[in-house]
Amino acid sequence: MTYLRFHLLFNLPLLLVLGVVAAPSWSWGDTGWLGVTLVVVMLFTSPWDNWAVARGVWDFPQDRVLFRIRHLPVEEYAFFIIQTVQAALLADCLSTHLPGIKAQPNWAAAGGVCVVGVILGWLGRKFWRGRTTYLWHVLVWMVPVAAVQWCAGGFLVGYPAAVLWTVLGLGTVLSLFDVIAIRAGVWFFDESQTLSVKLFGILPVEEALFFYMTTLLAAQSHLLLSAP
Repeated sequence: MTYLRFHLLFNLPLLLVLGVVAAPSWSWGDTGWLGVTLVVVMLFTSPWDNWAVARGVWDFPQDRVLFRIRHLPVEEYAFFIIQTVQAALLADCLSTHLPGIKAQPNWAAAGGVCVVGVILGWLGRKFWRGRTTYLWHVLVWMVPVAAVQWCAGGFLVGYPAAVLWTVLGLGTVLSLFDVIAIRAGVWFFDESQTLSVKLFGILPVEEALFFYMTTLLAAQSHLLLSAP
């Protein structure tokens, strides 16, 4: 299976289903803010993923991809877009049907979280080696951003139920899709840079954490930007 075929069989059909489900509550304003979210996601995720592939934490067989931009296949950049739209559609739909909580931004706390995140990342450089490499890469890059979002918009950006169901639902589905992709040889991981814990005997636990964290960040970004 190629990466493009994987998109056609799994990620794009899921995107279509979510589009149909979210259509009644979606607006042109949501589309505009989604565009802003996509720009932010591409700028944020591209260096993160390029670094990991350059370091060999994971990679893609050359015969399974079309071509690469720097270290990443073009299909990987497409995945950033697909997952972000999936998360935004689901979170937006759920936020119109589940209760929200009004919260005031705390920009001082957000700034403090940024500073602490940078310091911890620098102090924890030794964890960027060996089996903790992938785990540390996820935590240092993404947890501070989630915390800043909570400071800016309240815990789970004021939509706890919508965000949690989006993360649990989409994160789990994408993790299951990933199991299929790994078995099909679409991508692979360096055993020496991941923990020995594998879900279904094949999916590194850090990879599942990646899907949950990226879904969280994408959903919260869209809700923060599109909030009235």
